[in-house]
Amino acid sequence: MSQKLIEIKNKAKEYFSKNELNADHETAITLFISGVKSANVLILSKIEIQPVDWHAYKYMHAQYFKDLQLFSLLNRSTNWSYNPYIYYQLSSQTFNLWGTSNLNTYILGAFDLDAKFFRYLSLSHAFKTEIRFIPLFPSDLSLDTPFLSALYDVEVQNQREIQTQISMLKNIEVPSLTVEQKEEIVRNERQVVADSYVDFLKFLITI
Repeated sequence: MSQKLIEIKNKAKEYFSKNELNADHETAITLFISGVKSANVLILSKIEIQPVDWHAYKYMHAQYFKDLQLFSLLNRSTNWSYNPYIYYQLSSQTFNLWGTSNLNTYILGAFDLDAKFFRYLSLSHAFKTEIRFIPLFPSDLSLDTPFLSALYDVEVQNQREIQTQISMLKNIEVPSLTVEQKEEIVRNERQVVADSYVDFLKFLITI
């Protein structure tokens, strides 16, 4: 974890220890997660009609339907804000996130067992590993609200999938990549996601 991310997470924990979660916060968090989940759903939908390693297909097939379920529940549970600035700011951040992570490349292009496919798997792993909100809130905060319950479910599912992703990244054979190149791709994608998350948290604690 980068030092910048550690510092902003500590600031976010301090912020939420003094400020209650409100509609602006919920809206911002949901929009940020939606920027990731909506892209992932679009990408995973292509897997159904493309030749992919069988073990990777089974995992991604299950992830596709689980992401759809959790994505819709989070949106339904959110106490949406009437503040237009939240939507403006998040549209800009989502645009930047899609650009820096090259999400359009994965949405528009076809997959093969190549560096592009491995880079997407690494990016998906980075999203689930780096982006967590529940630990930023006070430990005694009740999670029995619709939003916090749905957010908790999203993050629990992410944690369940991380070990499967690690195994897949470690064991999947990509003829065009060496082990060192694969490790570098994983590090780079985690850094891209961490930087975007830092930018988002900087905004979140100013609301």
